[in-house]
Amino acid sequence: MPTARPLFLTKSALAMMLLGLAVVGRRNAFWPLVNWGMYSKKPIHYPAPTATAVRLRIVDSTGQLRLVSAHELWGVDRLPIAMQSFTGAFDAETADARAAHRGYLVHLLDNIFPAIHVKQVQGVRLTWSVEPMAVPPLILAAPERESILGTFDADAHRRRAKRRP
Repeated sequence: MPTARPLFLTKSALAMMLLGLAVVGRRNAFWPLVNWGMYSKKPIHYPAPTATAVRLRIVDSTGQLRLVSAHELWGVDRLPIAMQSFTGAFDAETADARAAHRGYLVHLLDNIFPAIHVKQVQGVRLTWSVEPMAVPPLILAAPERESILGTFDADAHRRRAKRRP
């Protein structure tokens, strides 16, 4: 029986492979296939159905509008601080806190955009619907909803910052 030996080796190899899958297959560090969606027993996590961002809409002395995001002012590594300052300029509990955030934003806008004389700053919360299977999953240029958080005059906060010692 010349075919008995190769058949035995094939069965042994398959048995060892199945045993290896059973033992090692559940540990992410040892078996990368369990991280793939179709092999994993973990549920697939999709992004939230909506995404929101707070942006500043600034009006310069010529009347032109410009939408400014947080990463333009602070950079990507400081986004939590940026979002606190953006929302604090409109949602802070006290008037002094709002004024401090607003003065800081005007100062920052003047430093980052020196060629633009900012007259008015408006806080805007933009909302997009996210479709995870679409490419791209959301279109940044076309938000679904836009709500105004508030508006303030930049010149008033510029003057207030100059009066402080």
